[in-house]
Amino acid sequence: YGAIEIEDGRVKRIIEWKYWKDYPSEKQRELEIFNAGIYTFKRDSLIKYIELLKRHPHIVEKEVGGKKELIEEFFITDLVELMNGDGLKVGCIVVEDEREVMGVDTPSSLHLVQKFYEEFRREKR
Repeated sequence: YGAIEIEDGRVKRIIEWKYWKDYPSEKQRELEIFNAGIYTFKRDSLIKYIELLKRHPHIVEKEVGGKKELIEEFFITDLVELMNGDGLKVGCIVVEDEREVMGVDTPSSLHLVQKFYEEFRREKR
């Protein structure tokens, strides 16, 4: 997940939550659209840029086997900047109801999504 920086109707970059704290606070206040982690690419572009992405690992601390370790991780969100750097257009679609793309990564968020789904089913009857 991350915040989407848009300029002239085009996605310029996605600021990963990992780096959000380092992003200037005045810029943070300007950002209103957030990444739901759903992407579409033209196959040829994706193949090309995945290869380029391999040259841009992030070092992150993860717990592995009960121990904290530094590992290399690749952020698909970096594809936005790589593609922009080559002049490709990157866009986004903003959903009206953010519940449609809500992520589930904790038991409490799962409970919330289940509640929304039940409400949705009742509305459709």
